[in-house]
Amino acid sequence: MAGTHEYIFEIDSTLIRLRNIMRLNFLENPENINSPFYNSVIIEALIHLNFLLQQALKPEISIPINFTDDIPEYQNANRRKENYYDITTLIRFFRDAACHNITSKRQTRDESQTISFVYQTGKTGKKNSGIKHLCKYDDDIALLMGDHVLYIRRHLTRAYDEICEKLLSLERFHAYKTLIDLRMTEGR
Repeated sequence: MAGTHEYIFEIDSTLIRLRNIMRLNFLENPENINSPFYNSVIIEALIHLNFLLQQALKPEISIPINFTDDIPEYQNANRRKENYYDITTLIRFFRDAACHNITSKRQTRDESQTISFVYQTGKTGKKNSGIKHLCKYDDDIALLMGDHVLYIRRHLTRAYDEICEKLLSLERFHAYKTLIDLRMTEGR
């Protein structure tokens, strides 16, 4: 088991990398969804954000991020680990769906379609796409895995903002806060 110093270092390095990704605003720009790098950036952001959110649940940290806005509860009776009900479980669900090519998390609830890495913008979608339009906001991008929705601004960016704020407010991360802030101001 890693000691306190090791997990703090891992959290710190993850915060720095995720902050570098998020500050680009690459994910929030709808013009980028056709970039060959968009999926890669989404996957990396989901991996890092999931790690931070899971660490936040540990008793020695205990700062859960658990907002539920635009997150309808999902329960899979056959696979309990696929349930989600708040942002931490939704990010875990999408991280798993993004990282595993063959997974039931990419299927619609009625299992009629397998959908992965479909991005929708705005309230009205393209006609004849064969996929139900699920994005409810003109100012956001919806990532679909099956008929499960993760909003870039309302979910991913907000979870990132909240976990950063809470982690960096903890005394054990005060030394890292200055380092992270310094690295954030370099190059921009």
